[in-house]
Amino acid sequence: MFLIDDMAMSPDAFARARTGLLAMLESGIPAGVEIGLLRTGPLGRHTTQLSSDRAALLRDVTAMRYAPNRWRGRPTSRSGATGAGTANKDQVFLEGTLASLNSLLVDLRQLPGRKVVVVLSEFIALKGNDADVQSGGRFATLSTQEYANVAGRLRRLGRLAAESGSTVHTLDLSGVNNVGSKDRAELDEGLHAVADELGGTYYGRSNDVAPLLARLVAAEQGQYVLSYIPPEGTFDRSAKPRFISLTVTVSRPGVTVRTRSGFFTR
Repeated sequence: MFLIDDMAMSPDAFARARTGLLAMLESGIPAGVEIGLLRTGPLGRHTTQLSSDRAALLRDVTAMRYAPNRWRGRPTSRSGATGAGTANKDQVFLEGTLASLNSLLVDLRQLPGRKVVVVLSEFIALKGNDADVQSGGRFATLSTQEYANVAGRLRRLGRLAAESGSTVHTLDLSGVNNVGSKDRAELDEGLHAVADELGGTYYGRSNDVAPLLARLVAAEQGQYVLSYIPPEGTFDRSAKPRFISLTVTVSRPGVTVRTRSGFFTR
């Protein structure tokens, strides 16, 4: 499932996503794989329809059009240039991205088998700004406290991903630009955090998305899925809920292990 985070996306990043997806589909779909497209922006598809019909998927991606967003102010994003006009709207973008991801994972729980979600985004801000919440506006019910612990929200999403049998990767669409190293690190941090907490991999920024998607598809071929059964009493409902950290190590050379950072006892 490809979650295209175009709520806060620049035209250049949207074009990179579209071109990369077309290149991936033109190279063929592996046998037994079904693909779905979901967008966070106002013109996105709000269902989790999956298809192995390459021609239909190519038509869907070809028909995708960039839609300026009223929260953006102008057709560019924070990661596109200094002073792009969205630094004070990180809270809105954060809510849109995480809420879309949450809804997608809930829908995927109904589907059998292993699922892979790829979030294509320019950035996921880890800091909210209450100035974005306008009185009486669309997000007027949100409070600063809801953004006080983004790490906790990511952990809950990690639990939901585990329940749905989904792995979540992030792909950075920001490309090579002139954003300062400090700002660049802050923008990358959120994408790294989502992948780390949800058992996936962060695929670094590039002006050419096609090779990143090719690496991702190749990495998804030929895997072993490990199971873990916690000790008896771990999920005692009479006890206070807690987060248990989890680390997996292997001795076989050349093997890469991906795991979530842990799980909640309730």
